[in-house]
Amino acid sequence: MKLRPYAGVPLALLAVITLSGCAGALALLTGALAYLKVRDLVGDVENLISGEPSTTYRVFLDGADMGVSPAANGTLNLVGIPVGSHLFSITSQNMRAGWTQVEVIPASGTPPSFNGINAITGGLIQGEVTRGTTGGGGVAVSGIMVLAVLNGDVTLRTGAITAPPYSLTAPETWMAGFTDANGNYTLGPAAYGRWLVFAARPGYLGDAALVSVQAGTDATNTNLNLQPDSSQSYGTIQGAVADSSGAALANALVDAHLATSYPMALSAATQSKIVTAAGAALSPQPWVLFTDLDATSDVSGQYQITSPGGTQSISAFKYGYKGQVGSASVANGNLVSLDFALPKQ
Repeated sequence: MKLRPYAGVPLALLAVITLSGCAGALALLTGALAYLKVRDLVGDVENLISGEPSTTYRVFLDGADMGVSPAANGTLNLVGIPVGSHLFSITSQNMRAGWTQVEVIPASGTPPSFNGINAITGGLIQGEVTRGTTGGGGVAVSGIMVLAVLNGDVTLRTGAITAPPYSLTAPETWMAGFTDANGNYTLGPAAYGRWLVFAARPGYLGDAALVSVQAGTDATNTNLNLQPDSSQSYGTIQGAVADSSGAALANALVDAHLATSYPMALSAATQSKIVTAAGAALSPQPWVLFTDLDATSDVSGQYQITSPGGTQSISAFKYGYKGQVGSASVANGNLVSLDFALPKQ
């Protein structure tokens, strides 16, 4: 999610940011949060919907469920969408029909109207994301983004993939989603073909799988396991997203726009597995460069993002509320606490 702060709003919202180092030393920093600049988006998606009433379809922004649906006549009226490039999806309840498209919400001029989009019927990619622990075993990872690229192995024959995919010039077809409280995820509708599915978290080796989706055959049990990697330097950004009264906001989209791209590291075994499945030589590592690392808040409004070092731009957005953006300086081993209080639109 690439967003721009609204320059027309004074930076009057003060956030207290707490840094804790490896030794437990604490320092209080005062930073400023700005509102995100937003635009309204109105489109007619009736011709993209079939098989179910339009009011049952789900709308996703950058992989996060917005909790809204098109009107009965197919009109989709989205109010207060952050300016920037986004991955929009509209899917049936079972996620087997719909479409996904990158759209740019401009700071001025005419917003997109979802013209020229081809709806599809496809399959599902499902699985679980876990992380290894120093004591062994796996722990479910909630609120982490899972990405899938159609024919991603073909792209990797000539170079790396930049993620997330919010560029009109990107040649790939993408899907994005987040794990639930139990670490499970579902992506759809997946066009029939071969998909490169992956997830990454700084401080861990990422994981990836090359899976096939065909008519009548879903890619279930596409499980991803992230193993600790002591060679990586990283810090943690965490906090809460609430409304102006302090009530927790679940499923808010929190984005860390990185000062420097994060290269996803893969184990030798995972690399070999992907190359074998691709049946062709692939470009040298890294295969994926993350410009942003995203998470969603849980039912209590809590979120957590592990981040490489640097000053990162952190934003929080929940549909129906005014999104905010600030910055956090992350150092190796440090914990940065950053809370957001989003007023209603």
